[in-house]
This record gives sequence, structure tokens and C-alpha cells, in this order.
Amino acid sequence: MVKIDDNGMMQWQRTLGGSAFDAAESIISTSDGGFLICGNSKSDDIDLTDNAGENDLWLIKTDDEGNIVWQRAMGGSDLDYGFDALETDNGALIMVGEASSVDFPQIESKGSVDAVVVQIR
Repeated sequence: MVKIDDNGMMQWQRTLGGSAFDAAESIISTSDGGFLICGNSKSDDIDLTDNAGENDLWLIKTDDEGNIVWQRAMGGSDLDYGFDALETDNGALIMVGEASSVDFPQIESKGSVDAVVVQIR
């Protein structure tokens, strides 16, 4: 994560993730001046507190300096991917992705790969 000013000068940089595969798919600024990053992870250490199996959806909330405020990985024992997230007008966070895991908590598997929509807050 890199923040640059209007002249292209770097203001700060951050590296987020763990010791395994981690990828960011999207980032948005949030109403409090921070950032919401949606992606995927196979890690369960360093910046991640857990992993349910293969790839998990990963949502990270940072402050305005890119420091992690909270993070949440979710998924099952198979390949699950987070693609994008948004903040609604009432402050809820919504993440979209796909799940191959039949054991993804609180989500009913419909077949091979399912679309996933998760609301947080």
C-alpha cells in the first residue's frame, strides 16, 4: 500500500499480509479517512489472525496512515476469494467474492463455485 500526494511524491508505504500468499483486489477510502482493502490470503500469521484452509476472503480496515485498525479473514477449507468491498451510507461494509468451500461458515453451498456477499457491522 502506497500513498502519494498530488505531485506523485510518496507520503508513506505499508506492507500487509503474512508469510504465505496474500493479494489485494480493491481499495477504497472510507468516511473516517481510512481505507478498506479487499483481497485474499493463505496466511495465518503476522497481520492475519486465522485462516480456514486454502484461500480466504480478507478484509482490512486501516486508518488514514495505512495502519491496520482491524482485519478479518473468512472462508472454508477450499479456495475462496474476495474481489471488492464498499461502505454504505449508513456505515455498513459489504464485501463480494466467490466461494468454492462447501464448509464456508453460515453460507449454503449451491455447487462448484458460488457468489458470496458479506455484510459487516
